[in-house]
Amino acid sequence: MRRSAVGALVALSLTACGGAHRTRTTSAQLTAAAASAPTTTVTTATTSSRPARHRRSHLAPRRATHHGARPARPSPPAPHATHRSHRPAHTTTTQPKASITYAISILLHGGGSLHARACGAAHHFRTYATGAPVRVTGTVRPIPTGSWKVKIKIKVCHGGSFGDFIRLDASRDKHHGTFSGSFPAPAPGDYEARAELYVSDTRVARTEEKHIATL
Repeated sequence: MRRSAVGALVALSLTACGGAHRTRTTSAQLTAAAASAPTTTVTTATTSSRPARHRRSHLAPRRATHHGARPARPSPPAPHATHRSHRPAHTTTTQPKASITYAISILLHGGGSLHARACGAAHHFRTYATGAPVRVTGTVRPIPTGSWKVKIKIKVCHGGSFGDFIRLDASRDKHHGTFSGSFPAPAPGDYEARAELYVSDTRVARTEEKHIATL
């Protein structure tokens, strides 16, 4: 019995020693394996709250060219802006000429003298025989500088009023400002004559009536 017990105790001791040796061996093996294994480093990227700035590349982009094709021409420079002058545009203003008052007179030559009533009013008449020449002269003051002309208008008394009869263009002397004209005395009746001045085809003056009686 004692031998059996002793043997059991010895066996148990040997088992314990062997286990401890195995345990130490296993720990040593794990330490050696850990030392020989590569070290892995984990790096955590830190994200900045500011947006990343875009850096302009100093390298000009390559221009794509195809074999046999011409490179694109550079765009023409923009035209220079035209500078406007602050000065007002030159404007020619024609001042209107001062209005000129013209005076024109008429005179009947020859014939007789008669005071009578015609067309409801009393007048002084120059009397002419039918067909006799009636000569007229007159003056214009001041002498117009532009184109001018004088017309002699003859009216006849008919139905209680004077109406248009004939109109004549008088001859004029541009240097002296005078005019003249003549016409044959019409059929028996009462007439009136006046001269009208036209400057640049615009009537600017006229005389008072001169009365004519034909017999």
